[in-house]
Amino acid sequence: DTITRDESDVKEKKVAKGQRAAASAKAKGHLERAKADLEADEKLKSETEATFKVKSVAFEENQKVRKAELEALGKALEIMSSPAVADSYAKRINLLQAGRASSAAPASFL
Repeated sequence: DTITRDESDVKEKKVAKGQRAAASAKAKGHLERAKADLEADEKLKSETEATFKVKSVAFEENQKVRKAELEALGKALEIMSSPAVADSYAKRINLLQAGRASSAAPASFL
């Protein structure tokens, strides 16, 4: 009776040991896949951060250029809307129109 029970215990322990070995192998496989996934994710993160840094610097530079352009446009509008420029523009337009009316180019010249 004791021998049978001991043999039964040995068989159960062998089965349990085999199950643990299988579970261990499966867990090791999961671990290796997880490590590979982690490495790939870290590489992607690094690349994404580098791209973000480059694009951030470019964006900041573009913002500076846009600000300067807006300031230049503001100054140009200020200059163009000043009375002195408006009078000068009106005189030039009148002179150009008068010059065209007095010297009509012949069609053969074109």
